[in-house]
Amino acid sequence: MNIEIFTIILLYIQIFCCVCKNLIFLEDMSIQTMSYSDISSDRLKKSWFNKYYSNNLQKSFISVATNIKNNVVKLRNSNREQLKLKLNSIIKSKKNSFNNSHEYSKHITLLEASNSDTGIRQLKSFLKNEVLSKVGGSTDKKRILILLSDTGGGHRASAQAIEQAISEVTKDKIDVSIMDIWTDHGKWPFNTFVPTYRYLAKHPLLWRGFYAYGQFPPSKLFTEICSKISCYDSFKKAIASSNPDVVVSVHPLCQLMPISIVQELNKENKKLNIPKITIPFITIVTDLGGAHSTWFDKRADYIFVPSDAIKKIAINFGISSDKIVMRGLPVRPPFWKAAPLKVELRQRLGLSEDAKTVLLMGGGDGVGDLKSIACEIGKKLGELKSKAQIIVVCGHNKKVVDLLQSHRWPNNVKVQIKGFVNNVDEYMGASDCLVTKAGPGTIAEAMIRGVPIILSSFLPGQEAGNVPFVVKGKFGLYNGGSPSRIASNVYKLCHDEEQLEIMSKRAKDLSHPEATKEIAKDLITITLRNTDIMPLIK
Repeated sequence: MNIEIFTIILLYIQIFCCVCKNLIFLEDMSIQTMSYSDISSDRLKKSWFNKYYSNNLQKSFISVATNIKNNVVKLRNSNREQLKLKLNSIIKSKKNSFNNSHEYSKHITLLEASNSDTGIRQLKSFLKNEVLSKVGGSTDKKRILILLSDTGGGHRASAQAIEQAISEVTKDKIDVSIMDIWTDHGKWPFNTFVPTYRYLAKHPLLWRGFYAYGQFPPSKLFTEICSKISCYDSFKKAIASSNPDVVVSVHPLCQLMPISIVQELNKENKKLNIPKITIPFITIVTDLGGAHSTWFDKRADYIFVPSDAIKKIAINFGISSDKIVMRGLPVRPPFWKAAPLKVELRQRLGLSEDAKTVLLMGGGDGVGDLKSIACEIGKKLGELKSKAQIIVVCGHNKKVVDLLQSHRWPNNVKVQIKGFVNNVDEYMGASDCLVTKAGPGTIAEAMIRGVPIILSSFLPGQEAGNVPFVVKGKFGLYNGGSPSRIASNVYKLCHDEEQLEIMSKRAKDLSHPEATKEIAKDLITITLRNTDIMPLIK
């Protein structure tokens, strides 16, 4: 508890400094008008600090913001007039070639709407399409924007898998873009999520405090307010410039602000009569057994969940069952198809064909006490009368690679030490059991390959729910994270062929190998607005 309180205090100080920085330097930034182009006095008057700060400070702050906006308007007017002239010229030149009056009125609406920021965005998009049409490009592609934060490799892996599945089905008729919105468009300290996560993931006690901070209502609300003040305008600009037809989130921190922004864009389009269908917002939960509360926002149009456990959590947070779609967890393309025979894979990977094979993984960053676990497993497997082999995937942890390569192993145990590998599917298919931390992506992929799992560790809070998911599912074991206990579990399974087969079958029965393709088809249906198919999603 002490470490949790300490971490929360540090985070409060960091975010307070961020807010002070934004307030103090706002006036100095007035020269860089485009950075604060969307600030308006009306919006500021309604903001949260209206209740807490003196009228003098409000007036001073609003005065600065108004001056900035006036300068921005002067700069924008020249650009706006240029765009209007271009569009007017196109309309006149094509007036007789429009297919119908609706198409003509659509372009006139764009011209009339150009006095607003939304109109400018629509103008730019239209002019871009005009250029594409002249060089043979497509002008009617739909766009899906996937939002994430690169905290761990699983979120991006899911996003890329969905992107590839959509591309295979539509043959590139839908553009999919992936955006790390916090890193690329957030302000300090919110743009430091990725390095902060990597550090905390290696220190579970600190992570526990950070996770508690995010769940505790007062601190959660405080962070949401600070992040909105700091990042809302830059997030809105980033999302609007993508001109999406559908926005998808695969990260728990990509709901609150993005949904508000999408709703605001929809209102602007409707108010200006811009011919664009409402942009839906889709959440795809990438946790298996437990999930943070920020995943579940009632304003989302659909929430895709990978398991019954997550579906129950969503309902407990007040999500209507009509919005919940259960498909499974998106996994990488190699896991979409059946694996070759185990013997064939072992030959391909230079492994013994008849030895009990253990795969040990620590994630892309090589998190966890891999060296001690590997050495203890090797020692325990040395007690077997038969041959055994271990594959240790260390990720980017070169230090562990060097240490393990210099280690002396038992005579009957063959060991392959690997860094980062791109063919995890082959190594899983060649293995009898897997030792890994409780990451949802790895668990889902191992289930598809029918590999019994021995959990070595989990991140408090975030991955804690994955432990009972594996153990109660009866396709994995966990009785503590000490190297000796992990090694004992490995020895137990390698010594019991019947139990290995039972657990392998159980894992396959509970897996969802078609999840990625099903999710992709659902997103395509939503994007194309095919009303004949839409009911199938529910």
